[in-house]
Amino acid sequence: MRKKKVKPDAIITFLGVLSSCRHAGLEQGQLYFNSMVEYGLEAEVDHYSCIVDLLGRAGDFENARERRLELEPECAATHLQLVNLYASSGCWDQVARVQKMMKDKGLITDPGHSWIEIRNEVYRFRASGR
Repeated sequence: MRKKKVKPDAIITFLGVLSSCRHAGLEQGQLYFNSMVEYGLEAEVDHYSCIVDLLGRAGDFENARERRLELEPECAATHLQLVNLYASSGCWDQVARVQKMMKDKGLITDPGHSWIEIRNEVYRFRASGR
């Protein structure tokens, strides 16, 4: 595209490239993400999601954390994504650190709910963080 002087767009070109890098486990995705600025493109939620996943799969948790917090620093879901990322990698000290950060910031999460029907009666279950 550079040779042909074709300007890539954020949605089709960069999201496709980042998604491909994420699934192939390529760390070059970080370079492509950063190069969006060269084309005057602003990263959106989907771009950040790809790069956070890519960095997490590569074991670069600190950069994954920084990128995720750039997007929504005061969002409980942002912090929960980090907790899940660290937990899936067995980084329990980091899980505790992010959970403490959430508590200190007063970030509240709603517990998950599930329903099951048995013999025409509905039972509701609630997940708890305890």
